[in-house]
Amino acid sequence: MLFAIILALFLMLVFLGFFEEYLERYRLYFCAFIAVSLFLYAGMREVGFDHDSDNYELYFISSDNPLLAFFAEPSFVLICEVSKRIWNDVHVVFLIYASLGVFLKFVAIRRLTPFIFLPLLVYVADMYVLHDLTQIRGGVASALFLLAIKPLSEGRKKRAALYMLAAALFHYSALILFPLLLFGNSDLTLKWKIALSLVFPLCVVMYMVGFDLLLSLPIPYIQSKVELYREQTDVGIVERNALIRPFLFIRLVSYYYCLLFSNTIKEYVPSINLLIKIMGVSIITYYAFTYIPVIGYRLSELYGVVEILLIPAMIYTMRPMYIGKLAVVLVAGVMFLYTYVIWDLLDFTL
Repeated sequence: MLFAIILALFLMLVFLGFFEEYLERYRLYFCAFIAVSLFLYAGMREVGFDHDSDNYELYFISSDNPLLAFFAEPSFVLICEVSKRIWNDVHVVFLIYASLGVFLKFVAIRRLTPFIFLPLLVYVADMYVLHDLTQIRGGVASALFLLAIKPLSEGRKKRAALYMLAAALFHYSALILFPLLLFGNSDLTLKWKIALSLVFPLCVVMYMVGFDLLLSLPIPYIQSKVELYREQTDVGIVERNALIRPFLFIRLVSYYYCLLFSNTIKEYVPSINLLIKIMGVSIITYYAFTYIPVIGYRLSELYGVVEILLIPAMIYTMRPMYIGKLAVVLVAGVMFLYTYVIWDLLDFTL
């Protein structure tokens, strides 16, 4: 039943994506319906339905434990305490995080791209499950990160920094976003394009030589820990990040395609140059922590949330436009298939 609901929303977005130009009067209503559906789906799911909800219920019960307060973000402890006063059920926590994670992403998408439904299609196919159904704290952080992109692309770095700081209050990993304040959205010069085009070859070299960013830090404790992970990887106890994964391949293709046609896309998506740079960072991050896969994967996915905007941006380079829309739908369909069927992230039953 639950899988049927998600599939129905996905198919609805496919239809809306093809005919969005003709639905201007009704676009807000469709967006509201889809947003509320995703919000309720994420907020009212059963505990145990996904990989992390059992842990969240345990944290919710023990939110007054000083040890939890030491390790968890202050926002999580506060939300748990407020939720207990409203209704002593972890679903209040789910609803609060779902409202922030889902609705803020809708706001960010509306601000960053003229078309809404194709970005939402890519979001439902991948990031919705990963962030707003599973890693709910990270889901709010990624939504605030998306909100930071527009002011950052316009040079309003203080406002962007505030969004990033708010994101870090929901998930400490968002502190890794602050180096992006060094980036701008100016036109890509030839030197920039050459540098960005070398991202994947550089990553392959890093992977082949066994480079790990943490191992290169001159901190004895960290180096010893990474060396331990490397030894465990060599004997098969810990699995190293794969050189290529299906979703990483999709990001690589969209990254290089948008890099090639960035001048054309910028007319429709003004922040495209910044989005390309962020996706490049996402790809590098995946390989930079290859011996501690969970770090590399989590950080890469946080930066990689811009796929919601980057993949649909390809439609502006194709004529007639429905060819581009069809390409985005096919890519999103593959992502949907991997997320909900092949990888069986959630135990869906019809």
